[in-house]
Amino acid sequence: MSPSRVPRQDAAGTRAVQISVELLGVSNEMVADVRAAVAGIGVEPAAVRLTATHTHSGPSTTNVYCGCVDCGWITLNQKPESTTREQGKDDIAAYTAWVTPLLIQAAVDALEALQPAALSHGVTTCDVAVNRRNNVEAEVEKMAETDPNFWSQKAALNGPFDHDVELLVARAEGSGAVLGVAFGYACHATVMGAQSLHGDWPGRAMSSVEAKHPEVVALHINGCSGDQNPLPRRTIPLLEKYGDEHGRRFLTTCQWPCCLTLYDLTSCSLALQVRR
Repeated sequence: MSPSRVPRQDAAGTRAVQISVELLGVSNEMVADVRAAVAGIGVEPAAVRLTATHTHSGPSTTNVYCGCVDCGWITLNQKPESTTREQGKDDIAAYTAWVTPLLIQAAVDALEALQPAALSHGVTTCDVAVNRRNNVEAEVEKMAETDPNFWSQKAALNGPFDHDVELLVARAEGSGAVLGVAFGYACHATVMGAQSLHGDWPGRAMSSVEAKHPEVVALHINGCSGDQNPLPRRTIPLLEKYGDEHGRRFLTTCQWPCCLTLYDLTSCSLALQVRR
């Protein structure tokens, strides 16, 4: 679990907190607990946002339900085949009680470490997402195996889809050095599913950026990914390929070198930190 947090304070003194977690989901109750805890240090509830990468290879939290809810407790057990659904719910409740204070402390720590920064917005593209309702997964896998042009023509598959990667870039005041980047993309984090415990392709994207640039914090914000899957999938090499491709795209866009226009938004005080 890697909660990345981005507390921000604008010129008027208004504070906001973005927390991105590598979990299956976060509940309304969990969000309410975090908002209540930071309200006492000058952050309005509406200015606190928790987003989950929705990795199907990560734990769920209490009262989060979707068709893949079993994934949320299977990943918490070394022997899921011997664990009942009710035991799984107990595991999720215990995990939620453990992780929520960590998120609160992460926000508090970052709010105490604000520094001057500037925010910019930009857009790049990545063709990881495939419409899972209008393309048959087995047929996509066959095309990937037999068509040498598949990867260069993936965007020609049946849509709709949105391959834009929205970027929010934070730069240090004065030096202009990149402090962090939040990236939004519409695609499920389901390369591997419940076969192992990890952040799937969003986790790989964030870690690949931070490995190359330790001074930078990367955050994933899940887009409208209901009918979008990373296809083909179910292998670690594909997970790494998709994550690394995202990392390359927005590293190139942000600074290394800057090949697309980033539109300046505002000056603020900012803190970007990671707790694993």
